[in-house]
Amino acid sequence: TADASRTGGAERGAGGNAKTRFSGKTARDVRGYLGQIAAWIDANKDYPVECKKAREQGAVVVKFTIDRDGRLLASSIKQSSGHLRLDQAALATLARAAPFPPIPDFVGRDTLSVAVPIDYTLITD
Repeated sequence: TADASRTGGAERGAGGNAKTRFSGKTARDVRGYLGQIAAWIDANKDYPVECKKAREQGAVVVKFTIDRDGRLLASSIKQSSGHLRLDQAALATLARAAPFPPIPDFVGRDTLSVAVPIDYTLITD
């Protein structure tokens, strides 16, 4: 989930869609944009070979800030996976993913801070 998706006092708009604090856009619009960011991160994720060999796995919650053009301004670990190398890989993923999709006009902000999990799971059959 993203910090930006919290709507606080959401209002009901036409058609029963909750409106967000982002210029009256529906929560679906905001979720769509945040979904784009999550997909963008996932497409740039790399699971380091040394972590796989060591059977390190877990979820890293990263917090980052982007500007209107999608440039990465800041990034940090909000919640560690418990493995330093996975945490470092998550931060490297953010750097590789930049620039992100630009902030839509309806968000009405010059910067946006988001917290998302990056999952590193070993799948075995």
